Amino acid sequence: MKIIKVGDMNRLNTMHRFECERCGCVWEADASEYRTESDYRNGHYYVCLCPTCLRETTMYPEEEKHG
Repeated sequence: MKIIKVGDMNRLNTMHRFECERCGCVWEADASEYRTESDYRNGHYYVCLCPTCLRETTMYPEEEKHG
């Protein structure tokens, strides 16, 4: 195997912000704390348990809010 360009391992540990619709908790999770799922639109979304009420919360990348 010949590596043309070495990958950046930091890209694998991205943070995403979640908001629970049940209790209103807002938190950031890294790649070890959420999972990535595929949807019927050939896209993906992230799933993480709310740290307050333990509800499974989803977030689509295009819905992510910062600040």
